[in-house]
Amino acid sequence: KQWYQRRVRGNESFRKSDARKSTEREVTITITMLTVVFSVCNTVYSVWIILMWAFGWDYWQNQTVLQISYTTSTLFPFISSALNPTILILRSMALKNSVMCRIRAMCPCMSRDIQVNALSGTESTMVENAIAEKSL
Repeated sequence: KQWYQRRVRGNESFRKSDARKSTEREVTITITMLTVVFSVCNTVYSVWIILMWAFGWDYWQNQTVLQISYTTSTLFPFISSALNPTILILRSMALKNSVMCRIRAMCPCMSRDIQVNALSGTESTMVENAIAEKSL
């Protein structure tokens, strides 16, 4: 009897191990995505500065170069800052459901029309559900 109980407990720990590996993989993918977005968005200005230095451009004398310098130094970090929470929300089912609940609470037109299936994360309208029930 003890051998059987140990074997069952061993299978449970194996399942937990698989679940943990899956979660670790999802976290690794999310961190990689955030790192790539940060690196790309914040490297643009550095590359622009290197190009200005290589070609000998002076942004105080050329208005176009000054505008491009200002745009690359401000716009791309803002894009990175906007994409980070978007990536986190899209990658996390709990955050996605929380955001959808808050949006539905703020917008009364969405509270009755959209249902979120917590298991699959898919959205379907009440009309589609009614049509599916009638066809059965």
